[in-house]
Amino acid sequence: MSRQVYKEMIEHHLKPILGNEFRYEKNSKQMYALLKEYGSLDNAIRNAKRLAERFKGRQDYANHNPSTMVYQLIE
Repeated sequence: MSRQVYKEMIEHHLKPILGNEFRYEKNSKQMYALLKEYGSLDNAIRNAKRLAERFKGRQDYANHNPSTMVYQLIE
């Protein structure tokens, strides 16, 4: 999933709640609060773990797309 695709997905899911004027902005200081309120931390962790499994044993981290290990900090 490219950055453009997840940007569109975030907007698609938040516009019905926040209005059609909502636009995703990279590094937005509001984004964590919005995702925490309207998203699911459990789903995010589960999805991140599933994606990380795709790259298990590989150390070419720049090519792990999409993937994030931030869930390890959260847990």
